[in-house]
Amino acid sequence: MSPPFKQGIRRSLGGKFLTAALSVFLGCFLVFTLVSGWLEYNSTKRDLHQSGRRLLRAQAPVLAELAWQMNYGLLETQTRSMLLHPAVDAVRVTGAKGDFRIQAGPRESFGDGGNLLLEAPLKIGGREEIGRLRVVLRPPTLGQVMAGGLGEDLLLTLLLAGAIAASAAVIQRRKIAKPLNRLLESIRKADKQHSREPVDWRSDDELGVVVEAYNRLLASLDEQERALAQSERLFRVLAESLPAGIIILQDGKLRYANPAARNILGAEGELPKDVLSMVHPDMRGEIRERHRLRLRGEDVPSRYEMRVRTLDGRDIWVENVAVVIGYRNKPATLDSFFDITGRKAMEWELIRTRDEARRANQAKSEFLASMSHEIRTPMNTMLGMVDLLRDSRLNGEQEEYVSLLENAGETLLSLLNDILDLSRVESGRLTIVAEPFDPRVLVDEICSLLRPQAQEKGLYLHCGLDHSLPAALLGDYHHIRQVLTNLAHNAIKFTRQGGVTLDVSRRENGDIPRIRFTVSDTGIGIPRKQQTRIFDIFTQADSSITREFGGTGLGLAICRRLVEAMGGEIQLESAPGGGSRFSFVLPLPRAELGMEELEEAPADNAQMRGDGLRLLLVEDNQNNRLLFERFLRNTPHRVDWAGDGRKALEMFRETEYDMVFMDLEMPVMDGYEATRRLRAEEERLGREPVPVVALTAHSLEEHREESLAAGCTEHLPKPYSKASLLKAIHRHAA
Repeated sequence: MSPPFKQGIRRSLGGKFLTAALSVFLGCFLVFTLVSGWLEYNSTKRDLHQSGRRLLRAQAPVLAELAWQMNYGLLETQTRSMLLHPAVDAVRVTGAKGDFRIQAGPRESFGDGGNLLLEAPLKIGGREEIGRLRVVLRPPTLGQVMAGGLGEDLLLTLLLAGAIAASAAVIQRRKIAKPLNRLLESIRKADKQHSREPVDWRSDDELGVVVEAYNRLLASLDEQERALAQSERLFRVLAESLPAGIIILQDGKLRYANPAARNILGAEGELPKDVLSMVHPDMRGEIRERHRLRLRGEDVPSRYEMRVRTLDGRDIWVENVAVVIGYRNKPATLDSFFDITGRKAMEWELIRTRDEARRANQAKSEFLASMSHEIRTPMNTMLGMVDLLRDSRLNGEQEEYVSLLENAGETLLSLLNDILDLSRVESGRLTIVAEPFDPRVLVDEICSLLRPQAQEKGLYLHCGLDHSLPAALLGDYHHIRQVLTNLAHNAIKFTRQGGVTLDVSRRENGDIPRIRFTVSDTGIGIPRKQQTRIFDIFTQADSSITREFGGTGLGLAICRRLVEAMGGEIQLESAPGGGSRFSFVLPLPRAELGMEELEEAPADNAQMRGDGLRLLLVEDNQNNRLLFERFLRNTPHRVDWAGDGRKALEMFRETEYDMVFMDLEMPVMDGYEATRRLRAEEERLGREPVPVVALTAHSLEEHREESLAAGCTEHLPKPYSKASLLKAIHRHAA
C-alpha cells in the first residue's frame, strides 16, 4: 500500500472524527446559548414593563396634584427625578389642552422604535383628566442579556460537550478504531505482497460490509484483468488479419501498427514514431490539430480523407476513421484506414466527365438560343405578313393559301417552342411563375383558339368549368395554358368523329384548392403497352401514326415535364378505338384580387385607349421595321425609326416619346445597353419613365429577366402578332 493512500486513510478517520466532535461541541454551545439568552431577554423585557407600570402608578397622582396647583417648578423637579430610575430614558408631561409641557431626557428617545413607551393619564380626584404622562424605557439588548449569563452557559456547555466527547472516544476505540486497525493491517499485508488474496475478516457491522466489498473488488479486478488480456489477444489477432491499416496514436506518437498499415504506408520494417509527418504538408497541420482536439473530447469529424507520402515514395489517398480509446491507462486514438487512390482517380474522372457534360449542355443551350433567335426573326416577318394578308381583300383560293401558310408557320413555331421548353426542362432552368389568373378566361381562350380546327374536321369541342372554382387562382398561367392547348390539339388531331371535351373542376375542398384539368376525346385510343412510352421524347404509339397524323413526339413529353414542375402528375386512361382521357391535378391557391385586375384589354383595330401616341421603334431589320409600321398603318399612332441603340439615344434626347419598342440584338449598341442609357437620360433630363417594350427574337426566361433588369417594362418575344402589339400599346398607354 502506497504512503499517500495510508495517509489518506488516517486523515479520513481521525480528521472526520475530530471534525464531528468539534461540530457537536460548537453546536451544543451555540444552541444552548441562544436559547437561554432569548429566554432571559424576554424575561427582562417583561420585568422592565412591570417596573415601568408601577413607576407610572406611583408618580401619576403626585404629578397630577402639582399640575393642578400649577406648581410647575416642583413639577419639573419631580419629573426629572424619575430619570434616576435605571431603566427610564426620557419623561414627558403635557397638559390636556396643551397649556404646558415638561420634557426630561432626550427628545429622540420618543422616536426610537427599539424603546418601550408607557403612558398614563393625570387625573384629579380620579375623574377629571388634566394631562398625560409619557415615559420611555430603554430595555437591554439581546447581546447584553446573553453576555450577562455567558459564563454560566459556557461552563455548562463545556461540561456537557466533554461528557459527549469522552463517551464518543470510548465507543470509537472499542467499536471502530480497534477493528478498523485490524482491517488496515490485513490490507497492508495484501498490498505489500502484491497479492489478490481476500482479507480474512468477518463481522456483521458496517466494517464487515466494507471488507466484503473489498474482497468482491479484488475478485472483479482479477476477472477484468483476465478479460482485458483476452481482449488484447483477440484485438491483435483481428488487427493482424484485417486488410485495413490499424494504428494507435498516443501523445502524437505511434504505439502500434498492424501489417496492413505498414504495407499501405510502404514500410519494409517499422513505421516512424511520428507517423503523422507522412501526411502531405498541405494537410499535416489540420490533421495534427484534429488529433489533439479529439483527445480533448471536442467534436471533430471522425471520418475524413487525407493525402499521404509513403515511405517508398508514392503519393496515395487514404480514408481514415479515428476513435478515442484507452490504451495502457491513457487516452489514445485508434485510426483505421484504406487506400482509396483508385477511387479518387475515378471521382476525378467523373468530375471531369460531369464538367464536360455541363459544357456540352451549355453549348447546346447556347446553340438552341441562337437557333431560336435566327429562326424567330424571319418568322416574325413571315407570320406578320400572313396576318396583314388576312386583312386584305382575298379570293377563296388566296384565303386557302394564306391559311396553309399560317398553319405551317404556327406548326414551325410550336415545334421551336417545344424544343426550347424541352431544353429548359432538361437543363433544370425551367422557371415556374405563379401569378393570378381567371380560370374562365383560360378555358375561353383555349376553346376559342381550337374550335375552328374542330369544326373544320366536323368535331364538337365542349368546354366545361366547375362553378365552385374561385374567381382567381394563383399559378403559372402560361404553362398551364400550354399543356391544355397541347393536349386538346392532340385530341382533335387524333379524333376522326365525335369530339373533344375540356373540363376544369375542383377536386376537393381545403385551404389550397386542388384543381383537376381533363381533356378527353373519342379518337383512335392508345394500346395499353404503348401508354407508358408516349410520354418519352420523340415517341409515338407506332410509326403509322406518324405517317398518318404527323408530329414529332415532343408534345406529351413536354406536357409531362411541365406538369411535374408545377407539382402535379399527368395520368392517362385509354383503349384502342375507345378514345383517350388525359388528366392532371395541380395545387392552385386562391388569389385575393378583384376581377378588374384580370380583365384583358381589347385587341381590335377600333378606337381604343392610347390612340395618337408618339412611338420610337429601335430595330435594325428592315423587314421587321416594315411589318411594325404596317401593323400600325390604320391607327393614329406615329412611328419614328432608329436602326441601332446609339441613334435611338440621340432621337430620345431631342424628342419626348410616349413609348419605345426596343430590339435587343443590334449593331453599334445593343438594346440592353441602350435601355440602361435611356433610363439614365430620363433621370438626367428629369423626365417621367417611358414604357420600354423589348421586341426580341430571344424567348428564353433568362433573356426576359436580363431585359427587365436593364430597365425594360415588358418583354414581347418574336414573332408577335398585330393583336399582341396593340395589346402592349394599350397596357402601357398613359
